[in-house]
Amino acid sequence: SDRLMHRLQFRYFGGHATMVTNHTVDVGGNRAGIRWYELRNSGAGWGIHQQGTYAPGANTHRWMASIAMNGDGTIALGYSASSSSIHPSIGVTGRLSGDALGTMGGDLVLFAGTGSQEDSFNRWGDYSMMSVDPVDDTTFWYTQEAYVNTASFDFKTGVFKITPPSPPGPIGSGVAAAASPVLAESDVYENYPNPFNPETWIPYQISDRVSVSIEIYDVGGSLIRTLDLGEQETGRYMEKSRAAHWDGRNQKGEIVPGGIYFYTFQAGDYQETRKMIVVK
Repeated sequence: SDRLMHRLQFRYFGGHATMVTNHTVDVGGNRAGIRWYELRNSGAGWGIHQQGTYAPGANTHRWMASIAMNGDGTIALGYSASSSSIHPSIGVTGRLSGDALGTMGGDLVLFAGTGSQEDSFNRWGDYSMMSVDPVDDTTFWYTQEAYVNTASFDFKTGVFKITPPSPPGPIGSGVAAAASPVLAESDVYENYPNPFNPETWIPYQISDRVSVSIEIYDVGGSLIRTLDLGEQETGRYMEKSRAAHWDGRNQKGEIVPGGIYFYTFQAGDYQETRKMIVVK
């Protein structure tokens, strides 16, 4: 709470200059919220044009935010969010230029975390940046970290495209933004549960429309099962309804014995191998 978050963004609109920034504060009960500011200079020096504290709800912590303003005067504020029942997730809020001063809209969840960070020297990343696309000076891009699996130093960096409504809406409308993940690369994650018996799920993401398959090998290197998932659309396949499923059987339909196995994930040109354990 004693320092500003990345970054203090400067803009010049001809008649005035602006800076927007934020930092994390205690909003009561040792709960983290985000204090944000817009400073303006119309020629007579800098002053606070508007400010507010963003902390909706009674239990959710929000921290490590980043804020930016586009050429329409629309502000987007991205952040990490978590609670005792929510894994660290990525969220965004914002305001249109005509909204009442000091107010922000509602939460928009960009990525619902499915894992938490174990002890990492009391440190939560350094990766949070809201920026404006220089091509249209309207679209926001946000990068932030989250966890798919509970671990230490195994975060994934998400990139999101946020498109505000155009033209800006009436006062009090907030930013009814459309947001979509931009997957920089394909990836496969640790299966869950692991160890397991008798079945497990393998989450993954793909950056392009490609054919996806998973080959499962025993510890001796023998291929025992191929999961042909067919052609898949760009996206994240994390939950059980979308992740790859292995029922613990070989190509003949026989239940495999307990032990260490390896799965090789293939998505187009991307390939990666991970380990899993069958327990009996």
